[in-house]
Amino acid sequence: MSSDLTNGDQFPSSIAAPQGFQSFQQIGLEQPDDEDSAPKIGRYLAALKRYRWMIVGITLVGSVLGTLSTRFLKPVFTAQATLWVQDQGRLGVGDAQPIAQGNLLDSQAWVELLKTYQVLDEVVRRERLYLIFDEDDAPLFDGFALADSLLPGSFALRVSESGRTYTLTSSSGARESGAVGDSIGRSLGFRWQPDIELTPPEFGVDFVIEIPRDAAVELGSKLDPRIDLNGNFLRVVLTGPSPGRVARVLNAVIERYVEVAADLKRGKLVQRVNILEEQLARSRAHLDTTEVELERFRIETITLPTDAATPIVGGIAETRGPVFDDYFRKQIDRDFYQRDRNDIIAELDRAADTGVLAVGALEIIASVQASSEMSQALTDLAEKTAELRTLRSQFTDEHPPIRTLLRDIATLQTSRIPRIGRDLANQLQNRLDVLDQQITVAGVALQAIPPRMIEEARLQRDLTIANELYGTLQERYQQSRLAEMSVQPDIDILDRAVAPQRPSKNSAPQIMLMGIVASLGLGIAVAILLDRLDKRIRYPDQVTRELGLPILAAIPSAMGPGKNGSRQVDAYHVVEALRGARMNMTYAHGGRWPLIFTITSPGPGDGKSFLSANIALSFAEAGSKTLLIDGDLRRGGLHKSLKLARRPGLSDYLSGNANVEDVLQTSEFGQLDFIGRGRSSPAAPELVGSPVLTALIADLRDKYKVIIVDSPPLGAGVDAFSLGTQTGAMCIVVRRGQTNKDLAGAKLEMLNRLPIHVLGAILNDVSPDDASYHAYSYYMDGYGTEELEDGEDDSPNLLGKSSA
Repeated sequence: MSSDLTNGDQFPSSIAAPQGFQSFQQIGLEQPDDEDSAPKIGRYLAALKRYRWMIVGITLVGSVLGTLSTRFLKPVFTAQATLWVQDQGRLGVGDAQPIAQGNLLDSQAWVELLKTYQVLDEVVRRERLYLIFDEDDAPLFDGFALADSLLPGSFALRVSESGRTYTLTSSSGARESGAVGDSIGRSLGFRWQPDIELTPPEFGVDFVIEIPRDAAVELGSKLDPRIDLNGNFLRVVLTGPSPGRVARVLNAVIERYVEVAADLKRGKLVQRVNILEEQLARSRAHLDTTEVELERFRIETITLPTDAATPIVGGIAETRGPVFDDYFRKQIDRDFYQRDRNDIIAELDRAADTGVLAVGALEIIASVQASSEMSQALTDLAEKTAELRTLRSQFTDEHPPIRTLLRDIATLQTSRIPRIGRDLANQLQNRLDVLDQQITVAGVALQAIPPRMIEEARLQRDLTIANELYGTLQERYQQSRLAEMSVQPDIDILDRAVAPQRPSKNSAPQIMLMGIVASLGLGIAVAILLDRLDKRIRYPDQVTRELGLPILAAIPSAMGPGKNGSRQVDAYHVVEALRGARMNMTYAHGGRWPLIFTITSPGPGDGKSFLSANIALSFAEAGSKTLLIDGDLRRGGLHKSLKLARRPGLSDYLSGNANVEDVLQTSEFGQLDFIGRGRSSPAAPELVGSPVLTALIADLRDKYKVIIVDSPPLGAGVDAFSLGTQTGAMCIVVRRGQTNKDLAGAKLEMLNRLPIHVLGAILNDVSPDDASYHAYSYYMDGYGTEELEDGEDDSPNLLGKSSA
């Protein structure tokens, strides 16, 4: 745009500024350059207000959907049961029991045992958790059971109109028919014969059969077992939609849990009895062998001289006292230790070669029995082996307690027992070395003791040890048999589950609240999104920042009736806004007279003609001789607002069919003259751009102080650009909610290349309640004329239709 003055310039030095005059920026017609460009909160509030009914509608829809969704959500009930886990390891000395049974599992293993299929599969079978049906049909499925083979899926049972036959169909296509009262679903793997009274004519029911193992997995996922730090209290929690059913299932779980624990304990004792029975048999065989060997030795040596007839060297009789007995005992001990050491080393070597440790062969060795560490290790191995056999009868090797037992048994067989055995062999060798030294020192005389006596004493000692071992094993065997017959589980039920009266979780209120909040948020988001996508101008910053135009005035909507049914109250707002536009256009023009400018708009319907007529009237009422020219040669209608003639008019003059005196018309407002558009002409663009119009404006400059040309919209053709070039200045009318921002921007870009001084923009059809436009208004409610003389009328003059 080219002009001798830019927007916001002061008056030229040749023209004195009126007293109190403020620059364009000082009166708020342009925003400061350093103001934040982000949208203000007021813009968002205006968008929410504009789309408030849409937001209310979305919120109501979301609330209704949230309420409806709660019908598909059932409340969750929680049942709890408590069990007592006995810990034998914590029994005091005074609590020692005559038959100690030992702990079955550790604390964590008790928790894992609860979720095993040994417990859950039986509960699923007893409670028919594999069967899904409506609660109202529960009596129909009493006695329902599954055969060994079944067909899972969805099923539909229908009874004929006569009530004599039924048809059972599955989702897989299987079908069965039969007589009502007979077994139903036998070919599908069911054991079901409902009462005939529950299957009347035309009766139908739908149900679902799951694989029992799948139902067990689902049940296990809902169980929440927790054991306290001391390992004595096990609390089990189960959740479900039905309070009675969840308590019944939980009680079935803990009852089955105690049964499995008792079976495992009994199985462990049975295995232990079997192991002791095997050891007792080996011990009895060893005892019989030692008795036979001693008896055979005595028979073989019966013909030898007795001890009293044995020739002894002189002085040997004195050695039959303590010295003789001590030497004799040491000789026997040496042979005993040597034999035990050889047996231990032989068994350890055999275990290293074969990978299998012969526990029974080690247990009958006297030195092994005398070693508390080795005896304890062998006892631990026997107990763990018995427990492993018991668990393997019901679980796979992937069960955690079984994996733990396998690891412990491997450690005992490959590490702990061999290490203790080697240490024991070394101890026996040390004893042999000491005994060898003591025997050597005893002297030649004592070494003359007959070997028969030493061998007989050794055999007698073996028999004594075999008797003691057999007696010990027999006592342990009898105790284990008694323990097996009086077995008690290591876990007892303290508190059974009862049906909860209130749900532990009811998400219906939360879902409803979430529906309201989410729908409200969605409505707000949609409103803001629609506002951001809206191509129409609605806010002042879209004019000042995005279009780069200063705002000259904001013309409010003339809405509704005022006093006595008129538009008087709202008209005051419009007239005061027009006066503000008049003042700002005068200063934006630079204060030079005459004021010659064109009023246009980006598109039709923006209210430019209404504002052209009333701005001209405002100048005329201010005492300025004003000429209003209807430059819209195609559709101009200003003559209707002024109640004057359309022709002869501007087109007639420009085409040479009329002179100036013919087209000039004087209005009823005295200082306001008017030139109509004249006869419609298809050559309107050429006419308004001709030198004839230039000469006309030049001739009228001296006669009028203000010349206003109402042009067609910028988007209607080149007419507005030609008229703007003729007048040299232009004012753009922008209607809130009507003017297309992209169109306005494109047309202003074209104006930048023409010698047209754009004075600014006038915002039309502004809501008086819109706070974002208050900075551009001049009228204050309640500050009108208070008293009038008789016969006086303060009603403002407005031409044409309202801006609304």
